[in-house]
Amino acid sequence: MPSIALTALSALVAVLGAEWIAGEFARDPAQREAARLGIGWDSRDRLEVIMDKRQADPNWFPAIPANTYLERPILLEGKRIVPLGGVANAHVVGCNENGYYSTFSTDERGLNNPAVHGAPPNQRVFFLGDSFTQGDCLRPGETLVDRVRSVRPDIVNLGSGGNGPLFQLAGIREYIESGEVHVALWMYYEGNDLDDLVRDSGDAILIRYLDKAFSQGLAPRQAEVNAAVRAMVEGRLHERWLGRSRVLPNLRNLLWQVRQQVGGRLEASRDAAQGSSDATSSVALFLEVIALARDEVAEKGGTLLFVYLPEYQRYSWGQLSKGARQRDAVLTGVRKLGIPVVDIDEAFRRQPEPLDHFPLGLKGHYDADGAAVASRAILVALEAARI
Repeated sequence: MPSIALTALSALVAVLGAEWIAGEFARDPAQREAARLGIGWDSRDRLEVIMDKRQADPNWFPAIPANTYLERPILLEGKRIVPLGGVANAHVVGCNENGYYSTFSTDERGLNNPAVHGAPPNQRVFFLGDSFTQGDCLRPGETLVDRVRSVRPDIVNLGSGGNGPLFQLAGIREYIESGEVHVALWMYYEGNDLDDLVRDSGDAILIRYLDKAFSQGLAPRQAEVNAAVRAMVEGRLHERWLGRSRVLPNLRNLLWQVRQQVGGRLEASRDAAQGSSDATSSVALFLEVIALARDEVAEKGGTLLFVYLPEYQRYSWGQLSKGARQRDAVLTGVRKLGIPVVDIDEAFRRQPEPLDHFPLGLKGHYDADGAAVASRAILVALEAARI
């Protein structure tokens, strides 16, 4: 009997030791760097943060990436729709790359905008983009769009995490009215926009935005869209909280990270095997999308401005992403379409150390300083164009 107890105790100690070691290995690289630099870090996961905030106010939700609606269909009157924002009129928890979780409040379309107070309809500046445009991982006031808004209050942010070019084209079609746009800034992130385009072109609804006559008619049904999105996210939160692993969470998290890394390497191998033909076709499709966007913005009375956002690997020793390797093809094609370009890479290269403008010098979204550099370049371009 004592030997059985000793064996059980030894096994328990071994498991607990493995759990502690897994916790150290599973820590985010940014968290380890923050510890090295003596920077405080919120070690909770996002679900914990949301549930903690919900104890005082149940109107807290996670930021919802665009691909969620491709994986968890939203139905209205039995027909599938693809929303273009997250939970509307709510408080949202984003990501943690700098030691704190970003938060923002959403407007009536589930997007990161303050309440509108009568900005002139013929002088609106619209931002179209993904998480960089939404303002992920930064405090309110520090995001790229917020910094432009501090100078130009006539800003409408249509950016949402996970957006690809077809989502951005949909934003123009669904949410920009004729006569209310002065300029639309198309924020292009080289790290994944072409991949997102390939993903979204397989969706039966999103691909229809290549037809100029197609619209989901989201704006007139916004209240119904909002209710459906809120119900889905509320249900998903409940599922995740109930299914949350409270036993050996570090080991489980480490195993998940290993699976993700293996999957990433396999995907990279597949990309290399496919060669350049897929990349060429995705650039061609992107140029078709951006040409449509240019024409639609012009028809509504505005000008399209193309903003090129560089990735971390462009300044590090890491290999450029598949999309980033198409930089010249994308920029050449956009310029041939007569669309003005603001190249944030040029602005970053004028800085003493571009890597200092990423979270703790690591891969991620731009940090507050990086967002400031990008916003200044955009403001200069708007002023030069007298917009």
